[in-house]
Amino acid sequence: MLLRLIDKNKTQYLDLSTFINCSPDRILFYYYNSYIRITLETYQQMQEWPQNDDTPESCLNQWRDLIGRELCVDEDIEILKKSPFIDTLGPYYLSPTNTQFYIDQTDKFAKGSIKSVDFAVLFSLHKKAEPDKELQKYYKSRKNIKKGQPTLDVIIKDIGMCLAALEQIQRINQQCHYLQSLIKHRNDLLENEDLVPVAPSPRPERPKKPAEPELSFASISALGISKAKQKEYLAECSAFGHNLKVYFVQYREFEKATERYKEALIDWDLYHNHLIERCLDDMEDAEEKLETTRGLLEIYQYILSKSFVHPDYHELETLNNFRYYLQTGRANDLQACMNIYEEEQHWSEIKASQERIENTIYFLQGETDFTGLNEQLATKMIAATSQPK
Repeated sequence: MLLRLIDKNKTQYLDLSTFINCSPDRILFYYYNSYIRITLETYQQMQEWPQNDDTPESCLNQWRDLIGRELCVDEDIEILKKSPFIDTLGPYYLSPTNTQFYIDQTDKFAKGSIKSVDFAVLFSLHKKAEPDKELQKYYKSRKNIKKGQPTLDVIIKDIGMCLAALEQIQRINQQCHYLQSLIKHRNDLLENEDLVPVAPSPRPERPKKPAEPELSFASISALGISKAKQKEYLAECSAFGHNLKVYFVQYREFEKATERYKEALIDWDLYHNHLIERCLDDMEDAEEKLETTRGLLEIYQYILSKSFVHPDYHELETLNNFRYYLQTGRANDLQACMNIYEEEQHWSEIKASQERIENTIYFLQGETDFTGLNEQLATKMIAATSQPK
């Protein structure tokens, strides 16, 4: 749920940059009761990454210890490298967050991995919102509004503050959405009665040995059919031998996964309550941050409500145009700004309408010859769009 805030279709594969720049604690925060997939290529890059000036406390070394040693993936990785019959290792269980890890030969979904810059978006949303000091100061000054016509400098400053307030409101709305998603996610975990480690994939099915063909020598034609059946039977036996080999390799991995699952269930008795406490702490922290953001939202909305600019023009592009008109001398007050803006919008609409007309005429002329009718239609349509509002 939280990872949907990242603009990615699949959010289980992690890029090398994530392991280099982000600690396990920060990433696992978003994978409670979920799973992480790592491609073999990424895993090998983690092991081969230069260790010059790389301290034991570095993010990459923390991941190496967690995945390679704590989860014991290193012991199985050679199987994935050498065996053509295995395309995935896992699950490996991390009980404190009830997270499963898988090592895949390739990206099964071909959707790409999440990079550290993607997680940076979530990290920034998770920080406690800090008030904009200049907006806060302006908010206090606007509580004591002086009557009278505002000067040009006052109007320009007010527009600047409105622009800053709109940007802050946009950012805060994103943060509120993030915090609400976090609270819902943690609450869903608390209400989940089946909050247990996920069992491995089902046991692989043992291939069936092909049945021997019934031989018949009642006639010459029957003898030919029997030879064909015998050839088909030999081919099935060859395929069966291959499938049986695949089965034994995959069954061995299934047995190991089952053993890990049994151990995870034992550990789960120890870590279940701990995860519940972490969820409660996360919710409490998110609620406090949400209250702070809502307080800031009220301040910035108040600035907009007391602005000299009418609410109909409270958009970033429009206010930037207003400020440009005033700073360049095209307008001396807000009324002139609105007049210029409306006139420019009107002519933009006329231009767009004329382009649509020209495209329509071009299409009609391509279909059949209605030149006279097209000219009359064009004249009427252009005249209609040129009428003053």
